[in-house]
Amino acid sequence: KLEPEVGGWIELGSFYMRLKKYYKAEDAYKKATELQSENPLGWFKLGEVYINLKKYFAAEAAYKKFTELQPKIPLGWFRLGEVFTKLEKFNEAEAAFRKATCIQPEVAVGWFILGKINMKLEKYEEAEQAFKKAIKIDPKGNIAYELLIKLQMDNKDSEAALKTVKAYLKNTDNSPESLNAIAWTFFEDRNDKFLPQAESWAEEAVKNAPQEWQYQHTFSSILGARNKWKEALEL
Repeated sequence: KLEPEVGGWIELGSFYMRLKKYYKAEDAYKKATELQSENPLGWFKLGEVYINLKKYFAAEAAYKKFTELQPKIPLGWFRLGEVFTKLEKFNEAEAAFRKATCIQPEVAVGWFILGKINMKLEKYEEAEQAFKKAIKIDPKGNIAYELLIKLQMDNKDSEAALKTVKAYLKNTDNSPESLNAIAWTFFEDRNDKFLPQAESWAEEAVKNAPQEWQYQHTFSSILGARNKWKEALEL
């Protein structure tokens, strides 16, 4: 239960936060935690201030205290994972995000970020599984698809990547940016088997956004790789 005086300091801190007066907000929230150290709200708010001030070690301490007091609230673990990521403590970040996904497994963004952290740690199998879970929850999540495709291509699993691409194109908006990114990924793989498909994706990207020189570059590069020099030069 929030004591009245503590609630007043937290309200004052929130007022200063809205004005972006972070040092004054820090003083108010610190006063709240001094008066009632076992109240989690003050620690959570203090962590927010420290993130805005880029005091990440202090933010780490504040969010650790919050998660001690409220271990079943996923947002606390999520924020702690973000701070660990800022500090490049990727093993600790992985543990925090994994805790968040265990508490709230139906949220796609938790799995997506866990996948990115696992990529940093070169835990590619875990990253692939995390991206797949994110996609299962949110089939329209473009970036999760793109990272999964890149991961599969980097692992030389072109067949799995192609399967992911087909699901991606079925479930998303097929934007020129996405089509170009996929085409370039398969072009960089230098596997002749997939170049015709990469060409068709690049061609569609150019058709939908002819003003974008990056898409023209991708298309002409693929045409060149397929010895279609005349078509490449005409772009």
